[in-house]
Amino acid sequence: MKYCLEKLLIKIIDFLGCGKIEKVSTRLNSAVFVVYKFNNHCEKIIPFFQNYPLQGIKSIDFIDFCKIAYLMKNKIYLTSKGIE
Repeated sequence: MKYCLEKLLIKIIDFLGCGKIEKVSTRLNSAVFVVYKFNNHCEKIIPFFQNYPLQGIKSIDFIDFCKIAYLMKNKIYLTSKGIE
């Protein structure tokens, strides 16, 4: 199971051209895909999920994620209106 998960995550990293695998120390045989660079979120992750939309409740989370990325990219969060 662990090998299959890691193999899948490596394919995702290769496909998107960003991210890395981190082991979850509190769970046996568990790992997650993470992306730390803000630029990669804006240029790779968001466009991918705009082309291939998430289904269900996660689609609402994605909309919020995009709004926050927009505020950060345009530094609107530094204004009083952006804080609201």
